[in-house]
Amino acid sequence: MDNNTPPTSSTTATLAFNLDEPEGERRLLECLDAPKWKSAVREFDQWIRGLVKYGEVTVNEESIRERFHTIFGEHGIDIWED
Repeated sequence: MDNNTPPTSSTTATLAFNLDEPEGERRLLECLDAPKWKSAVREFDQWIRGLVKYGEVTVNEESIRERFHTIFGEHGIDIWED
């Protein structure tokens, strides 16, 4: 195939999880939760961007961490949960 020929087939991936094992179930749930993670990261990114862009000075480490956990919690994510 030369560089000017578009691909004619799609690429697929198959994931397998052994749900009889805790590790398999955990990995499956991590994959299923990926859209929630992406949404939470975007929201946190926009919040941080606003702090930097508008120069809010009332923010400290604790308030940043609190906001981080609040945003992720609103998306149903506990970053410390295994």
